[in-house]
Amino acid sequence: MKGASVRDWWWIRNFDLLSEKLAVYNYESKTLTSVQECKIPWPIVWVCTRYSRKHIFAKRKLPDLRWMHEELNQFCNKMKWRWIFRHDPSPQPSVKLSLNSRCFAPVDAGLQFWLDNFCRRMVCTACSGLKKLKWHKDWWSNVTPLVRLGFRMLKNSQWKPLPTDKTGGYVLVLKEDEKAIHEEVFSKSMYDISSANNIVVDELYKNYFAVVKQVELLTDDKHLGAQLRKSVYMEGARLASFLAVTVKTTKPQGAVSCRNLHCSSRYAFKGLGLWLQNELASKLRPFSHIVQSPQEFLTEFDEQTSFWTSPSG
Repeated sequence: MKGASVRDWWWIRNFDLLSEKLAVYNYESKTLTSVQECKIPWPIVWVCTRYSRKHIFAKRKLPDLRWMHEELNQFCNKMKWRWIFRHDPSPQPSVKLSLNSRCFAPVDAGLQFWLDNFCRRMVCTACSGLKKLKWHKDWWSNVTPLVRLGFRMLKNSQWKPLPTDKTGGYVLVLKEDEKAIHEEVFSKSMYDISSANNIVVDELYKNYFAVVKQVELLTDDKHLGAQLRKSVYMEGARLASFLAVTVKTTKPQGAVSCRNLHCSSRYAFKGLGLWLQNELASKLRPFSHIVQSPQEFLTEFDEQTSFWTSPSG
């Protein structure tokens, strides 16, 4: 327990609360079983439940300043775009507010001064911090020996953590069952097995540029066409996605299934996809009977429920 915080000791004292957050998914029976029944080692339970899914484990390797410069540039571009569209009440297409879109338009001198000063102070603080941590890398790492033990045991075990669909946690599944889950997903009718050679890929890019050209002509906006093409040339752009699955733990026992997700953070054709999404959303917005978001559904549901349960209703 070297390096454990006061909060860590509290969770050790109340370890049952952590155990309730993790379950074992049985693919054959579509059920969930508690980790106590499956006798999962407690360090594995610790690394799967103690920290949020978005928690970043910082290793002994110090961060690169180039990453920080990229993040600061994205932040500055976003602030500039928001200032430019500050008086426009209508929602703007996300391709124009994309973090990858550099803003060359002039902005308020006060905002530019604040951004320059903010970036300069952030870089100076980072350089000073890295200089201090150069000889004390243990100060930077937030990975305790218990976490290392848990990850090592999990890697050498028969279990694989899969994210849950709604609760923001994990479930454990047998590695052989994970393979069966992927095979079941690809057996669905929506998938078609085909080979992606260079000829096929080149044809897809030609079709994309042709569609973008038609959008540019119909909207008479060359700037929009340039923005839609930019997603193809961004660093790391690709057409291939990888399959990820989440487990629907909110389903009743015997009906717990998986949701398949296509993950591609730098999809080459996302420019046109985002434009279509915003265009369709603007056309459907006037129709009040169409629910736009889960929050809107909950609000409408609460209003209808209060109306029918009130004495006057």
